[in-house]
Amino acid sequence: MVLTLFFTAVGIGVFVLVFFMMRGDKARWRSKQEKAKSEMEQQHREAAGAGKGGGGRKGKGSLQKGAAAKAIGKPGKAAAEKATHHPLYVNNLKGFAGEIYCVVIDNVSSQICVACGDRTLRVFTIDKSKPIEEAMQNPPYARGNIEADSASACDFTADGQQVVAAMMQSRCLAVHRIAKDPAKGKAMQVVYRTEQPVHKNEVKFLSASKGKWVVTASCDDDTDVKIWSYRGELLASYDTKQVRNYFTTTSLLDGRFVGVAAWSPGIKIMEVTSKNQEFSKLSRAMDLKTDRGANAVAFYPDHKKAIIATKDAALALWTIDVRYHMSEDPRKLHTHQEDDPMFKNWTALAVTPDCSRLVAVAERHIKIFSLPKFECVDKVEDAHQSPILTLAMAPDGHFFATGAADHKPRIWRIP
Repeated sequence: MVLTLFFTAVGIGVFVLVFFMMRGDKARWRSKQEKAKSEMEQQHREAAGAGKGGGGRKGKGSLQKGAAAKAIGKPGKAAAEKATHHPLYVNNLKGFAGEIYCVVIDNVSSQICVACGDRTLRVFTIDKSKPIEEAMQNPPYARGNIEADSASACDFTADGQQVVAAMMQSRCLAVHRIAKDPAKGKAMQVVYRTEQPVHKNEVKFLSASKGKWVVTASCDDDTDVKIWSYRGELLASYDTKQVRNYFTTTSLLDGRFVGVAAWSPGIKIMEVTSKNQEFSKLSRAMDLKTDRGANAVAFYPDHKKAIIATKDAALALWTIDVRYHMSEDPRKLHTHQEDDPMFKNWTALAVTPDCSRLVAVAERHIKIFSLPKFECVDKVEDAHQSPILTLAMAPDGHFFATGAADHKPRIWRIP
């Protein structure tokens, strides 16, 4: 009996102790909530004061941040439509219902292929006998439907009769034959498809038009550059051993050089050796040494120079016309430090075939420089409603194309 009363008393004591501890925790929690609410209200009052031009030093800083956000934030409908009135704007390629992942132009600038998130490939036929404005008005196209997938990258074959595409989900390669008469709406047909993935990660770069081989590269920690036959046979592979790949490109006209920009300092350049358009060898050529990582790289079509866009918004011109087989190092010739806040993050570069112009993309914006001094020739702010995902230069030098998530691949003149 005594033990029963003892344990009952102990139980009641524990219950009372836990009850008051919980009340104390709840009170402390309410106190923290009220303090956080008070701080949030104070921040709102300060922001409101800054928006009205009031307040002291802190309010002024908030106003400057607001102006910067307005300058580089998501454009409205008016800003997006303004680009269509720019003198360099030619037209949109119409009919798309998804993100534009890749735009490429064939070797003679008479066909444009667009890979879209609506699970299609479209090949537009351009009538070069007409002025560019007329040729880009609803050009006929052949359409290829991709079952349960989308193409993340694509390119024409060397003869321009087929398109090689990398699938986004399966990461395999598929070769599509282009319909001979796109004006009749004939569909493209898959003539070959690899059974296994060609990369660990999504294929972000693909080049197939420089010879009878395909160059592929991925992103992030998948740092291999690979060479394939049109039938999916692995011909060569080179690991750049960089921490994270950002951008891969090849020489515009013949694909002799392959360059990779990455998180790690320095640009890795490889050389593709071929004979009669048949692949022979992939080998390391040279490194362009930088003290920080790079976002993009582009080659002069004559193989004599290269341009690097580094993470600090600088553009650097290098000579690569050196005896790299004898360990002669390339040299930096000229640097341009960008000070326009719209163009602080270069994401893609392309050099015109005559080596006189550089087209540089920074998020949604485009700037065109004269070479070699990087003098601004023209710029297009808010060229797209979202960051530009793909940039393609026409080998004849008459136009270039861009694509983004706004479903509108656009054609632009080169000034």
